[in-house]
Amino acid sequence: MSLASALVDLLIPPVCVGCGAAKRYWCVVCAQQLATPAFKDIPGLPLLAAAGAYEGSVRKLVHAWKEDGAGVLTAALVPPLTHAILTLLSKAGDGPVTLVPVPPTASSLRRRGVDPLRTLARDTTVHLASLGFDVRLLEAVASSRARRDQSELSATARVKNMQGSLQLVRRPFTPVVVIDDIVTTGATLRETVRALGPEATVLGCAVVAATPKHVLP
Repeated sequence: MSLASALVDLLIPPVCVGCGAAKRYWCVVCAQQLATPAFKDIPGLPLLAAAGAYEGSVRKLVHAWKEDGAGVLTAALVPPLTHAILTLLSKAGDGPVTLVPVPPTASSLRRRGVDPLRTLARDTTVHLASLGFDVRLLEAVASSRARRDQSELSATARVKNMQGSLQLVRRPFTPVVVIDDIVTTGATLRETVRALGPEATVLGCAVVAATPKHVLP
């Protein structure tokens, strides 16, 4: 075992974060919960593909990765996000596609010290490129004003919190897929799509997980 691996094991016990089985961080059984992306229908959003439901083992995985600083779990999230994106790229033809991540709030960036979604987006872009897809990552949208972390807010407050909070800083010149980790009400994704402007061709949005409210039967 390398020194790096040994240090990781000290910080995160070598058991599945989803079910506690004696596996390496994320077991095959729990991974099945993110193995079949599904299209979701949320008002005001283009086509949305989610790798799984934000509940049970998936919720534990995302929380450990995002809130507990377990960056080693990024590797477990790349395949499901890649799969969700591919369901949208299948509708794009053979041309290049730009992946646009949702920007973090200033408060979350200060609290975590890093932007986990940016790392996930970068690694997913590299993975897609290795599979032969013509994709690029572009941080096209940034905050235009302070906004609160959406996880603290009610559905109504989420909409108000996001309205007019983002702005276009780099224009994408190819069709776009907007990416995020979790979708609840869709307010953050809607604001990101709005900020991209009417000239942007948005193929859809891809997320790791949707809250159960938005999981279709």
